Amino acid sequence: MWHEEFNFLSREASASDEDLACFFQTADKHIGDEGIRVLMQAFPEAGVAERFAATGLRLPDYFYIPEEMEQLWRYAVSGEIEGNGREFGYFSPKDVVEFYFSYEFWFYAPNFLPVRPSEKRRLYIF
Repeated sequence: MWHEEFNFLSREASASDEDLACFFQTADKHIGDEGIRVLMQAFPEAGVAERFAATGLRLPDYFYIPEEMEQLWRYAVSGEIEGNGREFGYFSPKDVVEFYFSYEFWFYAPNFLPVRPSEKRRLYIF
């Protein structure tokens, strides 16, 4: 596989079918509670509560798992890779969904997915 060319600095177990299914399931109910309150105060006219409720805490139907990402998750559900002098960490399917809601992508950037953390408190998106 393509990912075998890289050195894994840390590696979780291989993703199971259940792990991959998390990508298409409902996020934990507590995700985004505080963010919703703040958004409702900041944008009272935007119908934040209604828009959040409409998500059902699920990713929009147009998101899918690219073949390369599934291969990587099946090798290691999350971890850190080193290659070409760079380090690259990546989230598990469950973490992608949780960060989508907890970092308010559903409101500000609904067509983007967070896929990896950064050491500078940033997220990389797909």
